[in-house]
Amino acid sequence: MANKICRICRQKIKSNDKEVVLKGKVWYAHKKCFINKEIEFLDIKNVQKIADKLHQNFLDRREIKQKEHLSGLNKELYDKRDEFVKWIYSTYSLSVLPKSFFIRMNNIEKGKDKQVNEPISSEDLLMIFRLRKGKLFAYTKDKKFKNNLQMFYYHFAMVLGMYDSYKQYKEKAKYEQEKIEQLQDIDNTTADYMATTVRNINNNKKEVIDFSDEE
Repeated sequence: MANKICRICRQKIKSNDKEVVLKGKVWYAHKKCFINKEIEFLDIKNVQKIADKLHQNFLDRREIKQKEHLSGLNKELYDKRDEFVKWIYSTYSLSVLPKSFFIRMNNIEKGKDKQVNEPISSEDLLMIFRLRKGKLFAYTKDKKFKNNLQMFYYHFAMVLGMYDSYKQYKEKAKYEQEKIEQLQDIDNTTADYMATTVRNINNNKKEVIDFSDEE
């Protein structure tokens, strides 16, 4: 959440702060500040109900904003981008991402971003983040960031730089999977051949027995 100021304590609302209330479209405040202020005029139960409702307004607003940024995508791309964004929120304890991030994602997916040489999908970016999550956080454990959003952007730049290596990993994994499937096909063919042979042997035995019985 960029450049949001609590209307009560006048302090900046951190980007990872989820306990926020929203009145109207631009009136933001820390939920705790709002409760402490309103309790001067109302009993705690009523204040809590109001605070919860305004907090839900904030969450709904975030959801609407996110859908606006995803609205131009087809369903498959929408679902993959949505999964990526939700993973970012959860992993980095962020309540919102700025509009500039979604604009950049559009350029990355089209291969038009200055840091990429080809289109990169949200699905691939999420996979790199998941595969390299431990490495990313270990590498930056001693670095100082102003907030979690800044840390995410730092990791995001690292992930974009890992894409070429990831492509090689992906191609190797695909090749290994194809080899496994080929071996499975060979095994299945061999198994079918063996089963047919056994059936033929059994049939031959049955024919011999039947012939002997006739005599």
